[in-house]
Amino acid sequence: MIYQKLVHTLPEAEIYIRDFFERGLDLVKRYFSSPDEKEFLSGYPIAGKFPELATNDGYEGLGDCIARAVLLDFDYVERFIRDDFPTARPIYEPNRERVAQWLPIWKERAAETGSILPPKK
Repeated sequence: MIYQKLVHTLPEAEIYIRDFFERGLDLVKRYFSSPDEKEFLSGYPIAGKFPELATNDGYEGLGDCIARAVLLDFDYVERFIRDDFPTARPIYEPNRERVAQWLPIWKERAAETGSILPPKK
């Protein structure tokens, strides 16, 4: 592994580990730190490689779509269902189909409660 080539002593390991966590905290502060949920969700899509494009996970755009649904941006959700915006790879069809099934439910909840989320029990 590359880490074994970079770190040979405990002091080097400590420097590497501190740097690793500082970079991670910077990433969290930059993308995931917001006192307001709507402001946080409005920041989507997050630029980066989440997930790596080499994987076959096929969920590109789904997180963005759900965030937009929470913000009641149903135009975005409908575009997601129609595959009406560019992505690095095709949107995973079962995700688009599932969102299409949920859209009427989300719209109904939004009309009744102002949120797509089910009421708390």
